[in-house]
Amino acid sequence: EVIFEDPIESMENDWVFFASDSSLQGVTIDKGNGDLALQISNQVPNNPSIFGYWVKAIDQPDIEVRSQLILKSKVKLDTLSGRGISLVLRGDNFQNEESAFFVSTQNTLSITGTTSNYNSYKLDLLDYFPEGVDRLFIFLTYLGNTTGTATFDDIVIERHYRK
Repeated sequence: EVIFEDPIESMENDWVFFASDSSLQGVTIDKGNGDLALQISNQVPNNPSIFGYWVKAIDQPDIEVRSQLILKSKVKLDTLSGRGISLVLRGDNFQNEESAFFVSTQNTLSITGTTSNYNSYKLDLLDYFPEGVDRLFIFLTYLGNTTGTATFDDIVIERHYRK
């Protein structure tokens, strides 16, 4: 069951870009025919301190405890080398002022190279969705020591039920 879907349909979207350095650029691009996508690029090689991400917050997510979540994104890569990109889900608990969970494709899935088309990548969230999550964050992360361009589109979270 799809519980979140963002095909990036407007230049005025609620994704926020953060970069540790001005050489890293995050823009919403028009792929043609009004089809939009989120892009991150960097051309400064071998710098571990240059990283960035697109982030979207989902307040008070209506997700049953023990649900299994899968984050999916279509990604196009243009000469992306180094450590690459990562898909991330984080759930925060405001009462405890801490992160209830953090899961990432970093160190488990290498996303680098060049692709002529958009390929689908996914991140499986835990064995269960924990109690007390007040805000869910999606991060489309550009890791340090990376150069090239990554373009993200059609971001989806699916819910599966655990027995």
